Order: sequence, then C-alpha cells, then structure tokens
Amino acid sequence: MNKFLITLLALCATACSTLPAQTARPSADVTVEVTASYRERMALPPGAVLEVTAADVARADAAAKPVSSVRVPAGAGGLMQAQLKLPAAALQPPARVSVRARVLAGETLMFTSDTAAFISPEPAQQKLELLLRRVSAPAAAPSTTTTQRYWGRYTLVADVGTFIDCASGQRLWVVQEGANAALEAAAIRARKQPGDAVLATVEGRIAQRQFMEGPVRPALIVGSVVDVAAEAQCPAQLTAPLVNTYWELTELGGQPPALPPQGRRPHFMLQPEAQGAPGVAGITGHSGCNRMTGAYKLKGSELSFERMAGTLMACAGADDLERSFLRMLNAARTWRTNGQELELRDEGGKVLARFQSRLM
Repeated sequence: MNKFLITLLALCATACSTLPAQTARPSADVTVEVTASYRERMALPPGAVLEVTAADVARADAAAKPVSSVRVPAGAGGLMQAQLKLPAAALQPPARVSVRARVLAGETLMFTSDTAAFISPEPAQQKLELLLRRVSAPAAAPSTTTTQRYWGRYTLVADVGTFIDCASGQRLWVVQEGANAALEAAAIRARKQPGDAVLATVEGRIAQRQFMEGPVRPALIVGSVVDVAAEAQCPAQLTAPLVNTYWELTELGGQPPALPPQGRRPHFMLQPEAQGAPGVAGITGHSGCNRMTGAYKLKGSELSFERMAGTLMACAGADDLERSFLRMLNAARTWRTNGQELELRDEGGKVLARFQSRLM
C-alpha cells in the first residue's frame, strides 16, 4: 500500500509540473499617447485646455459613437500631450476609432484637428501625433456673421456633412460646431438609406473655414435645426456655381476616363479671387496620379489655366490619363454649366471634357 501511494504521489507531481503557466489577462484599458501641435508661433492664453476625443466612425449610416475623451491644461502652447484611455473592447473589429483634438480658451475654439487619426488595434502602436489648425477666420463679409435661415440639400457621408443652399446653389461644408450633432441625428432619422440627401431648414451663418487639408472654403455653422424632410432634391434643379464646387471628371475626349487601379479620378476646384487682389485666383485638384495647383483666369464664359504644377509621384498605368488631363486643361478656353454638369471647350468650341459636381 505504501509503495502504491508513493507511486501515485510521484505521478501527480510529474503531471502538475507539466501544466502550462496561467496566462495574464489582457488589460481592460488601452492608453493612447497623443501629441498635439500647431505651426503658428503664438502663445496660448492662461487657462487654455487641450481636449482629445475618440469616437467609433465605422458605421456610415449612424452618427459617430463617442468612446472616450480627456481634457488637460494646454500650457503655453507648442507641443501638447495627453493620455487618452479607452476600453480595449472598443478597438475590436468592426470598430474604427478616430481621434480628434482641439484647443479651447474658455468657450472660444482656437485650434482643431481637421484630419481624423485612427487608433490601431495593435497595442504597440498606441501613439498619435495630431497637427492642429487655427480656427480664426479671415475678415469676412457681413453675410458670414449674420444668422439667417437656410433651406437646402443636406448629405452626411463618413462623418462629414455637406449643405447645398436651394436658393443660391452654393455648396457648403458643415462645421462640427453648434447644432451640428442635432442636424446629423435628424438627417439619420429622416433619410431612407445611408448617404441619402435630405431637405433641411436650419438657422445658421456662413463663415470661411479651412476644409480638411485643403484651402479655405465657405462653411455653414448651424445654430439650430428647424425642420428635416426625407426629400433628395430641391424643388427645382439647381445650377452648380463654377467657383467653389468640386468638379469630378466624367468624360475626356468624348470617352469616359480609363481609371487605373493605382490612380484617382481627376478633379479640381476653383478658389475665389483673393481679397484685395482682383484677378488672382487659384485652382487645386488631382490629375489622376498627382495633386496639382495653379492659377486660372475667368472673364464671363472665358476660362483658361496657367502655372500648373503638381507632385511627382509615380502611379502605374496612370501616366496616360494624367498627361491627357493636363493637356486638356492647357487647351481649355471656355466653359458652360448645365445643372450639375460642367463642360470645358477649346478655342473653336469643341467639347474637351465634362465634369460632374460631387459632394465632398
């Protein structure tokens, strides 16, 4: 009997020694180290704070879902740092968590990030650097400071709202301030499908703001939402204005453009004349492979482009499209719009290309 017990105890000891070590549970929280900065050489006022927020923007048919936020003293400015903590479960697919930051002095918004940065699901990569842009707008016309009632076609796509005024046809992007969240929620309830447009009546004002990483553009700041209806169009078809509209290429040389896998659909936007500099106006856009900038001259139905320049990226299969597109711009002399379509013609009146206005 004693030998049997000794043997049994020995076997137990051997088996227990081969059991795997218990793995540690993953942390319930993830800490994201956020560094924010801005280019302007200026000090922030005492009491300014850096606010960092995270939101899940995976669903295109719903408003962004807040995940976490933190406020810390901004200090004098320059480099600002904050630790943003959020549940690890919030990063699990299909979640897509974006982080934004802004600097507030009391109730005044001074700086904000205009490009979303996304948190990686890999724990080793939880560091983000955000470049903030100054919010203060240049001197504006009286209409940009007066609250008015606007009625127009509102579309929400990927957390960006666009408003086309039914009265003037002016295209505006909607600033994420004021009653923007209420407008987003009302549009989501009213629309039939994700991405559908609705007719919205709002009280607000127009201001010049920088859109994403692009130039300054007219923007709508919503003060209150009056009504939202599930209608896709204004009662009468509007003619998109030539300036301040995102024009996307639909036809080049009488044919739809052949888009290579690595290229983009060419497009451009004409900026208004600079204040105090009549006749000076710029063009920004994409030529199929590279971003482009330049200048344009507009007089009535006459339109020409000059001083065009672009980046020097290489895109397999996109060279022919880019060369043809740039040659077309060089040969363009007149323009004509019909509703939401733009035609560029050469000196003899031949149609060189057609474009369609697009929501950004």
